Amino acid sequence: MTSRGLRWVAAIAAVGAGSAVAVTAVQLGGAAKPEAVQVLSPPNVPLAAPPVAAGAGASIEFRSPQAVAALGNNSALAAAPWLFQPKGSPIYAAEAVRPSLAFPVGTTYAQALEALYASVATTGGIPAGAKLGKPLPAGQVLVPGTKTSGVVLDLRAPWGYEETSGAIASPTVLFPSSWSPDQIAGAIRDARTSGVGIPPGASVAVPSLPTCEKGGPAC
Repeated sequence: MTSRGLRWVAAIAAVGAGSAVAVTAVQLGGAAKPEAVQVLSPPNVPLAAPPVAAGAGASIEFRSPQAVAALGNNSALAAAPWLFQPKGSPIYAAEAVRPSLAFPVGTTYAQALEALYASVATTGGIPAGAKLGKPLPAGQVLVPGTKTSGVVLDLRAPWGYEETSGAIASPTVLFPSSWSPDQIAGAIRDARTSGVGIPPGASVAVPSLPTCEKGGPAC
């Protein structure tokens, strides 16, 4: 994702036992983000309530078999290219058009992404209060919010896509860099135990989208 400053340099450290890792993330091509720690998703940490096997390979860790089943029956989200990337990032132009998702007035892009991530993880569906709508124009993945309307996301690529290649971005969960591997593993464990979509203290990364993906001139 280098053309819009979303390439990450990673310093890897073990998180508990197993193959999961925590990654200290530094953004290139834009402002550095030393406060963020990325955990590869879904983290394969041998903790209580492990990831739901049926959702293996997803960029989000599902909290129950019911969420996985619901997602499979949701035509707007099933096999979404930002959610399932077993062979690498799909190309935006090659993927089928999907509905848009409109949020209530006052919802920011960051809040919309967090709500979508948490809702898919816990219910396999769209967030409460959000509504499906007509697909956005080709190339556009975000309609910014105004004083009278909330943001609208494209469910084909809500986290955007790389301008040159068209590679669709997947969501990333970030933790404070001050946290130890044990703290990160504990937060993941707590999320699995409580069933919340996003581990406490963590956040969902918000990409800096180019103008063309927000309705400006074509990329």
